[in-house]
Amino acid sequence: MNYQLFKRSNGVYYLKCFDSNGNEVKRITTKQKNKSLALQFLRGYEESTTEKTTELTCKTAFKRYLDYKKERVSKSHYNRSLKVTEKFFTQSFGNNTLKEIAPHKVEQYLIDIFKNSKYSASLQYRVLKNFFNWSIDNNYTNFNPLIKIKLPKIEKKFPAFINQVELETICTNTENETMKDIFRFLFFTGIRLSELINLQIKDIDFENRILTVSIKKDFSTKSKRERVIPLNEIAFNITHKYRGFSLNPNQYIFTKKGFKYNPAYISKTFKRIIRNLGMNENLHLHSLRHSFCSNLVNKGIDLYTVKELAGHQNIITTQIYSHLQTDSLRNAINQL
Repeated sequence: MNYQLFKRSNGVYYLKCFDSNGNEVKRITTKQKNKSLALQFLRGYEESTTEKTTELTCKTAFKRYLDYKKERVSKSHYNRSLKVTEKFFTQSFGNNTLKEIAPHKVEQYLIDIFKNSKYSASLQYRVLKNFFNWSIDNNYTNFNPLIKIKLPKIEKKFPAFINQVELETICTNTENETMKDIFRFLFFTGIRLSELINLQIKDIDFENRILTVSIKKDFSTKSKRERVIPLNEIAFNITHKYRGFSLNPNQYIFTKKGFKYNPAYISKTFKRIIRNLGMNENLHLHSLRHSFCSNLVNKGIDLYTVKELAGHQNIITTQIYSHLQTDSLRNAINQL
């Protein structure tokens, strides 16, 4: 990493940090207006960076990264993907220092994975890119080896979804009453499984029939934002039923003997029923969220409204359902 000292209009000296290719990667304030003190900061920063870059192994750095993310990411699919990436990447590069990990070796690592699983390679690529950016920010390395690596594009498939008739078929073949309510609630609210598990009585405005997907001390939404979802008759009746089980506003709505459900248990139960019914093998529990979005679009709801209800950070995520708008328009024209 190369550094250049410069002075801003407010009189404070900053460092421009450049990688080995001469690209600026970040700027750091010295918090000094005196040039001598700023140069002293620069020398100390260079020494600390060199020491960390030389000594820290990939295995150690990734463990610190997991600890960092653990405090900021809910126990979701992304959190599990971090551990999967750490397991396989550190098997190949764990004993190497971050400085020793060359771009062409990482590229070959991802290509080998891509041959067997395109989606796994794509997922690990994203995780590793974020990991190395974090390592640069923490002065553990001065270069991201993935910066110029590009994987072949993966063909995007439209997510599988079901309609209300198919939902009732699934529920009819579900013995556990709580599971039936969970499946229906996910279908009619579009919330994520992690959000459902952390849903409490206090998150429901029973007077106005509104659900607030809220951030809590031990849980954060994927987008790091809270959102409100009006409840239809079916979803409201479900929450009203479970409200009667406890007067404690902090009580979780969907529980097993008072304890939060294991998300894997709910997912596996849903998948087992899908297979027993011989339905589309691509259907899984998250398909209920896709069904919520797809059914809204099919009913003529605009994508921006769907984005807000689903809690997507970017409209690009919601646009995967745009093909359904075209189908709805075509159906409308065919009625003429």
